[in-house]
Amino acid sequence: MNIHEESYYIVYPDYEFDEYKTDLIPTPDTANTNWDFEKLNVESETLSFVSKNDNLNFLMEDYALAFSVPNFIVTSKLKELIESGLYGSQFVPAIIQDKQNNSVKGLWALNTFKTLNCIDLNRSKFYMPGNGSTNIDGFTIHADMDNYRFREDILDAIPEAERLIFQVAGTSLGEIFVHQKVVDIFKEHNVKGINFFKVSEFVDGEQY
Repeated sequence: MNIHEESYYIVYPDYEFDEYKTDLIPTPDTANTNWDFEKLNVESETLSFVSKNDNLNFLMEDYALAFSVPNFIVTSKLKELIESGLYGSQFVPAIIQDKQNNSVKGLWALNTFKTLNCIDLNRSKFYMPGNGSTNIDGFTIHADMDNYRFREDILDAIPEAERLIFQVAGTSLGEIFVHQKVVDIFKEHNVKGINFFKVSEFVDGEQY
């Protein structure tokens, strides 16, 4: 193990959390922006999502979030605490609607546009087609990860304060990783509906 594998966590929704549903569906207009892989104009874009909840009371809290996996949407106060450590991403204004067409504005969606190629495939466990295929019908096949090991040289080359939150490159799911410092912020403010899995201990399947 290296120090980065002890310091970073993969984020997933807490699938056993039952106070309210944290998963969101982007509206067609939002999906067409490619917000999960292209950089958007913060000044002109507002993303919209639909919640499966009957109400959005949980978003009235100062520190709350919801997921459009692997990305997430946060309240303004939570954004202010974590936005300085983003790598290859930014927060874009967002609106969430419930099943009754009520909406909450003033939220922020994580717009990811640059992934970090820091996975050490020599030490990680993953699945790729046995025939050596790397694409199907022009689409690139990415590694289906069992666990994750990091390349120290890649992460060491970036100041820690500039990579507290990043999306990994070259995997089938494009997971979001956060530093222990971010985990501490979420726990300090009792943010609900999210689970953190330490990279050094994680095995795929534990998130469900």
